[in-house]
Amino acid sequence: MPLTVELSIVAASVAFVILAVVATRSMLRIDRAVERIVERFSRTSEGVNQALLEVAKVTAEMKEVVGALRDTAPSVRRLTERFEKLGDRVLGISNAVVDEVEQPVRSAVAIARGVRSGTSYLMQLISRRLNGAAPKREMHHE
Repeated sequence: MPLTVELSIVAASVAFVILAVVATRSMLRIDRAVERIVERFSRTSEGVNQALLEVAKVTAEMKEVVGALRDTAPSVRRLTERFEKLGDRVLGISNAVVDEVEQPVRSAVAIARGVRSGTSYLMQLISRRLNGAAPKREMHHE
């Protein structure tokens, strides 16, 4: 074989070995990078899984709360309607009581004021008479 062919084969072999070494090192770096990515993804996915579990728990609790509210809402609505009816009745009764009591109370207050005024006037007349301030009547002799 000619020398150039042998040198070409050796150069090709050396180039192939260098290419293999470079490819192997690149593959190792890529492998490490992929391992780091997988590790980070694994941690991230664990965090996401934990978050999803928490979301699922909260969702389940909210479903329970909504179910309880759904069950109690009609009762609360009926109770509210009863309180409204009771309030209307109490208002009607209080209006009726005020209407029935107001006029007699006003009359009693007016009578009390009249009695006080009359008593005051009588006391003044009696006081004047006892103190001699009242005019004396002359006696008629027949």
